Amino acid sequence: MLELLKPFEFDLMSMISFGCLYSSATFYTRLLATTLFPLVLLGVLVCVVYPALMRQKSERMARQLVSQAALWVAYLSYSPASTVCFRTFDCQTFDDGFGTFLKADLSLSCTAADYDWYRAYASLMVLVYPIGAPLTVWVMLWKIRGHLNPAEGHERDIVVERVEDPVIAE
Repeated sequence: MLELLKPFEFDLMSMISFGCLYSSATFYTRLLATTLFPLVLLGVLVCVVYPALMRQKSERMARQLVSQAALWVAYLSYSPASTVCFRTFDCQTFDDGFGTFLKADLSLSCTAADYDWYRAYASLMVLVYPIGAPLTVWVMLWKIRGHLNPAEGHERDIVVERVEDPVIAE
C-alpha cells in the first residue's frame, strides 16, 4: 500500500547517491544522514541563526522567522526520516538457513551485532520523527489556538482583531 504513495514522497536524501559520495555507504549511512541532518540543521537555526537575528531584528521577529524555518525543516524531513526509521525494522528471512537480512539493504544481516545498535537508534528516532514532530506542531498550534479559530458570531470583530493581533499581524 505504501508503494502507491511513493511518487508523492519528497525524499531529498534519495536524490543524493551515497554510493557515489562514499563508496562503502550502506542503508545505515542513509539512516544516520536522513535522521541527523535535520536535527543538526535545527540546532544551527536555534544556536546560530536565532542569536544573529536577535541582534538585527526584534526578539519576536527573530523567533517567528526561526519558527517558520524550523517548521519547513520538520515538514521536509518528516516523511523521509519516518520512512527510513521504519525500514530499519523490516527484515526478511531466507530459506535453508541462509539468514535474515534487511530488506532495504540485503548486504546487512539482521542477526549481526551492529543491527541491534541501529535498531535501537531507529526506535529512538521513531520517537523523534513520527511521534515527536506532529506532537511538537500540535503543541505550537495549541498555544495559539485562540488566534486561529476565534469564537463564532463575531465575524466583524474577528477581522479587526486579526489585523490588530500581534501574533497574526506580522
